[in-house]
This record gives sequence, structure tokens and C-alpha cells, in this order.
Amino acid sequence: MKNLLFVIVAVAIAAVCGIILSSKRSEDVDSSHGVTASLNDMTQQRIESVTEEIQKAINVEAPERPVARKEGPWPQAVAGSVDYDFGRMQVKTQLEHVFTIRNDGEADLNLLAGKSTCKCTAFTLSKTHLKPGESSELLIRWEGKFKDERFSHGGPVYTDDPDQPEIRFVVHGAVDDPVKIMPEDLWNVGSVTESKAGEFQAIVCSRVFRQFSITEITTKCPFIETSVEPLPEKTIQQLNALDGYYVNVSVSSEMPPGLLEAQLALTIDCLEGGPVIIDVTASKDGPITVLNSTDAIWVASSSGLKMGQFSGAKGRAATLTLMVENKGMTEPLAITELKASPAFLKASLEPDGHANAELDRYKLTVSVPPGTASGTNRGGVNPATLDIGLNHPSGQELRLKVSFSTF
Repeated sequence: MKNLLFVIVAVAIAAVCGIILSSKRSEDVDSSHGVTASLNDMTQQRIESVTEEIQKAINVEAPERPVARKEGPWPQAVAGSVDYDFGRMQVKTQLEHVFTIRNDGEADLNLLAGKSTCKCTAFTLSKTHLKPGESSELLIRWEGKFKDERFSHGGPVYTDDPDQPEIRFVVHGAVDDPVKIMPEDLWNVGSVTESKAGEFQAIVCSRVFRQFSITEITTKCPFIETSVEPLPEKTIQQLNALDGYYVNVSVSSEMPPGLLEAQLALTIDCLEGGPVIIDVTASKDGPITVLNSTDAIWVASSSGLKMGQFSGAKGRAATLTLMVENKGMTEPLAITELKASPAFLKASLEPDGHANAELDRYKLTVSVPPGTASGTNRGGVNPATLDIGLNHPSGQELRLKVSFSTF
């Protein structure tokens, strides 16, 4: 009805514009013949006529609800059900359900679909006039646009049954992601030692699909191995899930000392758009330990150096203390290779005495040089990085993530 109204109004407005333009052209042509006044009168009459039609169109009312007769015989509206529990559905998908309304009365039954409770549903009747014994189907189609544990939508159907002038229909359930991964983004295996691998167990489950599979897990890291096993039924119930798996991650004790950062790609058959990428971290103590900085913030768990905000024109330097086991060393610790991103980031190393007979102390200075452009912001998911190769006989290297902002 609204679309029809818009069409009528649009056509009427176009007609008015056409009349005005036509009048103007006629006025330009005939003004020398003294007929301008009569044309203006005709134009005014036409505009008034079209304006009246527009007003009629605007005043078109929506269909009235059916009203029961004062005297019988009467229709009788009977709905097989008015409530449908769809269980769980995947977010950003559509479902539909059909309800049935039957006329068990002695007179014709008139129906009118009301307004649904949200724009994400279709709410339509196959028939609006039923003779005794006939039925109509009410189609409700809805989309789970967002996660919602208490999704519930529907609407009324109006009738001229005196005992049931309105029947409300509803569909309800839960809208959820196709799979749930726990933890969601980062799997931290923790510490690895020379004698023991690091172990971690994650969960992948679904509250939407009763059966799914993890078809493949891949990684570029040679120190990571994975395996998959089904979740026990008791665990599935505790998670309010329908199906699920344990994903076991093992990081080999042969990983080099320091922080390991890698990614796993999980291919799951119920997911579209490619594998799910999971970050994996592990750490292993080595002969070189980085201690806190006195002029910056050192985050050992992520090898992060937070240098704060400073003037790019002046630059800034931060010093870290390294404790180095000197067993097997024949010369002082030195940088053999430096890879920096961005390239202007610098690092230098110098001895700082002995902690004891087995440990030497060094100063590692990281600097953002003077003249760095203002507005440079490296941090969050895009920190600057320093990969530092060293001459220690263990082969240990350092990788620092440096965050800073210049003004």
C-alpha cells in the first residue's frame, strides 16, 4: 500500500511539473497574442485538480481490521500452533516457518496480517478470505543478523471471529556463531624447557551444528605439533553445545630460547571463507635474559618495549639490561645481525660488568633517532620490530617489539 501511495504521489507531482513547464512555454510563445492570462487560468485549474488528487492519495488509509458481525452465523479461526521454537541458528542466515489458520466456523473468515515486531521478518498470508473448511498459511521468514540468545519475533493476525479477533504468532530461539573457539584469539602454551615440551589444550565446539569436523590444522612452525580428539558428551552438555573437539598443541623442547610466536590455520567444514587463524605463543628460558628497563617499560611475556610518546625531532633511547651466561664464550657478546622495521630503528650493545663468575651484564640500547617524522605511531597490532642476531654459542637471538608515538 505504501509503495502504491508513493507511485501515485510521484506521478501527480510529475504532472504538476509538466503543466507548469507547458504553461511557461505557451506563455513565451503566445504572450504577444494576449492569451497569457487565459493560459494562466487554465494552468491554475489543472494544478488545483492534480493537487486534489494528491491529497486523496495521501489520505488513503491502511486496510481496516476485520470486524465481527453482530449476529451469526460466525466464522471460527483455529491455529494449529502459534509458537515455534527453532532451537539455534547461525548468525547472518535466514530461516522460515509456516503456521496454518483454518476456518472451522459457519461463515466466511477474513484475515489481515499485522505488523511484525522487527524489520528482519517477512510476515505474509497466503489467503485472507476463507470459506468454511478452508485454510491459510502464514509465512514468517527471519534473519539472525546478530548474536542473540533470546531471539523472539513475530506479530498478530487479525480476524472477524468474535471469540478470537487477534492471534499472535511468534518464532524464538538463539542466534549464535557457527563455532566457538576457546580461547578465541591467542593460545599461550607457556614455558618450554630443555627437558619438557610445552602442552596446551583448546576447545572448538558448535552450538548450531550437531555434527562438524576439523578437517585440517597447518602451521609453518617446525616446533609445533597438533592433534584433535572429540569432546566427552558430558563436556559438550556443560558447554551447552551440540558437538565439539579438543585441539591439543605441543611445542617441542627443541625450540630456540626466547619467545616463540607462530600461527595455526584451522580448517572447519561448517565454516565458509577459509581457515580460522589462531596465534600461538611459547617461551623458553635461555642463557640470555632481558631485564627491566629504567627508562621504558619492558613486557617480558611478549618481548615488548614501550617507549611512550616523545618529540620525533629529538628522538629517544631506552636501555635494557641483559644477563648473559658466559659459559663457552671466548669473546664479549656482540650483535652479528640486525633487522629493523622500520629501518630507522637502531640497537647497540656494550658490556656492563660482571654479575658473578658465571653471568656477565650488558646494556642493550634501542633508539629512535632524532629527525623521525612526527605522527609516527607504532604499537598495538603493528609495533616496530628488532630481530637481533648474537654471537652467543647457544645460538640464542632476540626479537623485540617496540611501541612508540612521535609528535
